[in-house]
Amino acid sequence: MSGKPQRGGVLIRLARSLVKRLLVPLVRLAIFCGWKRRFVCFYSSRIGHLVSEPDLFLKEGELGMREPFKGIWLASRDTIANRALLDRWRPFFKLIESPFLCTILMPLAKHPRTGVDPKPYIGYLDQTARYPQIQTAWGSRPPQLQLSEADRQRGRDELAALGAPRDCRFICIHSREAGFIPEEAHHSYRDAEIESYYPAMEELVRRGYWCVRVGDATMKPLPEMEGVIDYALSPRKNEWMDVFLCAACEYFVGSSSGLALVAAVFGRRVAMANVLPIASVFPLGADDIGIPKRLWSEEQQRHLTIVEMFASPSVSFRFSEEYERAGLRPVDNTPEEIRDLALELIGEDESPTPQITSRQDAFKKLMRPGLMGHGAAATVGHAFLEKHGDSLDRP
Repeated sequence: MSGKPQRGGVLIRLARSLVKRLLVPLVRLAIFCGWKRRFVCFYSSRIGHLVSEPDLFLKEGELGMREPFKGIWLASRDTIANRALLDRWRPFFKLIESPFLCTILMPLAKHPRTGVDPKPYIGYLDQTARYPQIQTAWGSRPPQLQLSEADRQRGRDELAALGAPRDCRFICIHSREAGFIPEEAHHSYRDAEIESYYPAMEELVRRGYWCVRVGDATMKPLPEMEGVIDYALSPRKNEWMDVFLCAACEYFVGSSSGLALVAAVFGRRVAMANVLPIASVFPLGADDIGIPKRLWSEEQQRHLTIVEMFASPSVSFRFSEEYERAGLRPVDNTPEEIRDLALELIGEDESPTPQITSRQDAFKKLMRPGLMGHGAAATVGHAFLEKHGDSLDRP
């Protein structure tokens, strides 16, 4: 096998070198002269980033929290997690979809004077993300992405074909599993068993909702359950419907995964269970709710308290190997905890007691500057704090 570089690779490296040497200075000059554009490359191969990063970028501009420039999005067509979702962003961005052009123009997106780094919006666990500040400032303004009446009619027709009444109130259910991205075993601490969501689904159905399990086709099949549709394994599953269900549901009960962000960006209220690390427990929306997984200490043979989780380096662990090396085992939320979270989401739990309100405040104080969720307006589930938050009562 020849050790010579492939011709295409040489041409790409040459083109990128020319961009760095010639085009970057020219674009910088154009910006200096008043050109209101910046290049950006959102992490488009994951649906959560594909929906949240451009949303936060646009909100930041609308709120005057950055210079008033428009985005030129290097959206290489071979990296898009959901093309139906990308189409929703076309009115807001100039899109460049050619893989070749995206590759050679990448230096413009990476240069601080010509591009925008999207990672700080939600991507770092070891520093405060931008989303809490942006979402809090956005307040009750309507979402930027909204369904049209034609969208709703088409989606309701599809729901009817799946077996649900066209006018039903439905809630999306999702629990992250390993099958969608098997090569990402280092994120397995975010996975959870769908069985633990069954009591929540049964309670929601009993209260008049339909439940639609969303996700990918590698997921564990659901048993036959009244009022529950296993859309993830349906032959009618498609990218457009993936977006519609998240955008049109009454509520979204999920886990630490990107589909929950789709619902939040469309203005749907979200509850996330089984979240780790605890620094990321607050979901995107101001009215959303999260509960973390607990951590079992193999050394101490007990669960860490909430205060100890915040004091531990695990507060921002990103990989399963980190938990293993620290002798910590992530423990999934119980079915009862997820059921209580779902009932709080739909407003059918009891109002928080003064003690729970105090614990909520104490929890937010632990989310100190430098942690991902610092400043978020979302909350932790009331029942979870009642059950596990006694360490927050201590001065």
